[in-house]
Amino acid sequence: MTDDNLIDIETLITRYFASEATESEMATLLKWIQESEENRKHFFELQDIWHALNPSFELNDADSEKAEEIILTKSGIKKNKNKWIKGFIRIWSRLAAVIVLPLILLVIYKYAITNKPQESIREITTAYGCSMKTSLPDGSIVWLNANSSLKYPSEFVAEERNVELLGEAYFDVNADKKHPFIVHTPSLDVKATGTEFNVNSYGSGKLSSVTLVDGHVNVDITDSKKIYDMIPGEYLKLQNGNVSVKKGCDTEKYCSWRNGVLLFDDDTLEEICERLEQIYGTRFEILDPKVSATRYCMTLRGESINDILHLLELSAPIKCTMESITGTDSIGTIQKVTISTL
Repeated sequence: MTDDNLIDIETLITRYFASEATESEMATLLKWIQESEENRKHFFELQDIWHALNPSFELNDADSEKAEEIILTKSGIKKNKNKWIKGFIRIWSRLAAVIVLPLILLVIYKYAITNKPQESIREITTAYGCSMKTSLPDGSIVWLNANSSLKYPSEFVAEERNVELLGEAYFDVNADKKHPFIVHTPSLDVKATGTEFNVNSYGSGKLSSVTLVDGHVNVDITDSKKIYDMIPGEYLKLQNGNVSVKKGCDTEKYCSWRNGVLLFDDDTLEEICERLEQIYGTRFEILDPKVSATRYCMTLRGESINDILHLLELSAPIKCTMESITGTDSIGTIQKVTISTL
């Protein structure tokens, strides 16, 4: 909602409280209240403040004489003595009604505004070789692939449903056009209102991709500031600063991992090794550039890295040698595979 619209609503609410609103204005106000829970809460907050500032009794109706008697008695001052003190009390009682009450209400209102529900952040992570499925606060479903992390608020209270992804995830987003769902990654952002898509982005400098299964998304490339509108069946790839979009692709090839299946269909050995690095954490070094271009077709269903290397050796004249090396970024010891020709 724009600031101008908000001002108009505040004016309309004020007219309603003052019993000056027309039937048309009351109908407009009722429609606005029913649009969202946030609007309803805001209306009743203003109603409470209005009633406090506009009490149903007159201040003159208060028994000031009786109040004065109580104050004097408790303070040990006799009646008809120290008239200036009595005058002060009488003046103060009136000033308190005029000044203190609005001041208290202002403090309460500011407290309510500044203490609206805040977005506490949750984070889920997966280890190498593991994946998981979870639900977000809005009911959207997420499958998180191996070696990935997802940050999201414990409750979506902002106008946008923002999450941060490092790694790979498949999203089945609950539709909500008023509150777009945005996936932020190091290299690109994906904006959707309700759809199914896969995002692969393990870090800057590496391959990133978006696969749209159903619905519609906008992909904002971080470095170039270009935005791509995707339709179902499209696969967007970002590599070395270059963007390519494949239309009418088999989306299951890029999304089957959530069912424990890895599909490789005419993929080069280099592409396969990069994929295996993401999921298994094993580093690869291909010594012969010609071997890197060798293409494979295979389906993996939970095989260990050793089993996969054996399959590669059976499919081409190559040798895979594994060794343990010291990892970076406090990873510790990891496995490195060197691939050479026979």
